[in-house]
Amino acid sequence: MTFRRKEGKLSEWVLSDMQKEKEQQRIFLYCRTLFFY
Repeated sequence: MTFRRKEGKLSEWVLSDMQKEKEQQRIFLYCRTLFFY
């Protein structure tokens, strides 16, 4: 039971980290386009 619960938490953390990375990439691309135009 505890292992499965930990696994779920881990996947949640991974998903949130991926979302943060995507947000950072989006902000970076947005700033880059602003800088170029």
